[in-house]
Amino acid sequence: MKLWIYALFLCLLAGNCYALGETEAMRCRSGIVSPGDSKKTVIDKCGEPADKRPVGRRYKFAGKIYPATEQWLYDFGKNEFLYFAIFNGNEVSLLYSTNDYGFK
Repeated sequence: MKLWIYALFLCLLAGNCYALGETEAMRCRSGIVSPGDSKKTVIDKCGEPADKRPVGRRYKFAGKIYPATEQWLYDFGKNEFLYFAIFNGNEVSLLYSTNDYGFK
């Protein structure tokens, strides 16, 4: 729950949260990606993302160290929605789809 609130806060800060909707999975050409999957698994199933951006940094809270957060954008083409994969460390913590279609 805390992670979800943190990711939402980062999204609002970036100003791009208005058209996003959390999803439980992202369908790729070689499989389905779900929260908990590693970066390697995501790349194996979906290929390289169209864009990678750091959206956080390593921080300490309540005695626990949280790793850097990264956001990957996937563009699957003109007939598919854009997807964001949010990573906390090496694993997917959140997946978002947009109401906008891709550009490829």
